[in-house]
Amino acid sequence: MSKVTTSSQSKINWEDYNYPTRLEVAGLSFGAIHFDLAELKEKRDAAVYTLTLNSYRWFQFTMCLCLLNFVDSVVLSAVVAKSAYPGINVLFSLIWALVWAPSAMAVVYHIYKGFADNSTMAKMIAKVGSGCIVILLFIMVLGAFGNINGFVNLGSDRIKAVAAAGGDGGAGAAQLWTAMCVIESLLWMTNAACFGFISSQLFSGSLTATNVAAPLS
Repeated sequence: MSKVTTSSQSKINWEDYNYPTRLEVAGLSFGAIHFDLAELKEKRDAAVYTLTLNSYRWFQFTMCLCLLNFVDSVVLSAVVAKSAYPGINVLFSLIWALVWAPSAMAVVYHIYKGFADNSTMAKMIAKVGSGCIVILLFIMVLGAFGNINGFVNLGSDRIKAVAAAGGDGGAGAAQLWTAMCVIESLLWMTNAACFGFISSQLFSGSLTATNVAAPLS
């Protein structure tokens, strides 16, 4: 039996835009969406809360990986020859983070709203968004261009050229880049596995009307 019945649940105010912050400057609000895990835990079934919490933790994990890629890009641009790893890759790393942040959070939000309000439209948007996330994850795990340090990069001409430059600097830089590629790729694979677990619940229909709130008027 559901821990919280529909009749005892309170309405969620989706127009209370509190995320990422309630901060207002000169009348301009920085709140883009309504997202409140504490409120969700209080007003909705435990299954809905757990799915949303796991989704948000995946989002945080994703942002940590974007930060790692940025740090790696700064280091590589300093130690690797500019012809192999130009400084512009640091900017590309920031751009990728700006792509990931809204994309990942949009999926999390629509999972949140879809199950909290049993919204078919929000669930559909979450499913479509999940397809886009899969494409992005495929790029991060395997990519070998710009700031992307995927598995394919391990056998790329970029690292081979650095190693062939000779001297301790060239060999050391190539080894460092190789290590970064392995670490980033494995972490992105772990991220993909986490997202796969979340998506399985989204697509399987394991959360049904018995444990998800009916739309509240």
